[in-house]
Amino acid sequence: MPIDTSSADSPTPSVMRKERSRALPRLSFQFALSVVTLTATGALAFRYAQQGSAIAGAVIYALVSILVTFGLFAALFLIAWIPATIGQDQLEDIHKGNPFSGNQMPPQLLPPRDPGT
Repeated sequence: MPIDTSSADSPTPSVMRKERSRALPRLSFQFALSVVTLTATGALAFRYAQQGSAIAGAVIYALVSILVTFGLFAALFLIAWIPATIGQDQLEDIHKGNPFSGNQMPPQLLPPRDPGT
């Protein structure tokens, strides 16, 4: 049975729809625990690298290389994405027409040919 929300009395809090907070990010406990574990492992490897361990130094070097590479990828993406976003015409598809509309034929890109050829 649906709840009548048009009445003068508002529904009780136990019946109201639960609204999610938009101020806090929606992170699960498992994600937070994974981040803490990876951070602790990285800190331990960094500590061993500071003490002179060659393997820990190699692990730190590999992780920093991967992070720098992804940072460069992000920067290159932004360099390409920002001008594409700024220069686009919001009504470009409307001016060309919609090929998926029911009352319009799609644009003809190739000239017609005889069926026998």
